[in-house]
Amino acid sequence: MIVPYSVDVPMERWPIANWCLMLATCGTSFAAFPSMTGGAPIESWMLYGADPWDSELALLGSVMTHADLSHLVGNMIFLFVFGNAVNAKLGHSMFIALYFIFGAISSVASAMFSDVPGLGASGAIAGITGMFIVFFPKNTVSVFYWFFFRFFGTWSVPALVVIGLYFAKDVAFHILEQTTGFASGVGVIAHISGTLAGFTAAIALILTDRVRATTAEETLLEVIGVH
Repeated sequence: MIVPYSVDVPMERWPIANWCLMLATCGTSFAAFPSMTGGAPIESWMLYGADPWDSELALLGSVMTHADLSHLVGNMIFLFVFGNAVNAKLGHSMFIALYFIFGAISSVASAMFSDVPGLGASGAIAGITGMFIVFFPKNTVSVFYWFFFRFFGTWSVPALVVIGLYFAKDVAFHILEQTTGFASGVGVIAHISGTLAGFTAAIALILTDRVRATTAEETLLEVIGVH
């Protein structure tokens, strides 16, 4: 298991929008927990199965609510680590707007192409990590790791490696689900579609000069010599 806990990105502004988003997500999730029955949320909070379109709260609820406390905490760790830097780079309004756009894309993709209902912020957060890997591919991510409950410690690696490994895991799980009947219990379609949406949006923002790297940064396009 590898869990990120910090990045070495100097921030141009306080990531207030991300902090508010985390508070709102935690508040909404805790408010929704009593409506969970056997670990499954009521359908009005999420895009559920093959008939999601009749719920007015679905696109919002599927991003803001979580199945349980561990689901919420895991997502908030990733949002804190990667969302702060992306919020500081984009500004508050653009960050919030793109976060919910990524959440909507990942929720719809999960409902259309997966048997796993869309629930939780992971698809939207995957969009943020997709942006992070474009904006800060060579910046260092500090991670805590443990294996077999014996080998554990901390490690600092480039963002490209950490986010790339998580994306590769989701793709591998999806392939296994389609070919072997393996059930990961994770909304991998939401993760994959969110990451690709964020990756594409970040490239578009750089190519249109809506977002520019500082002298201390190097974007993925600069790393590969495209921009």
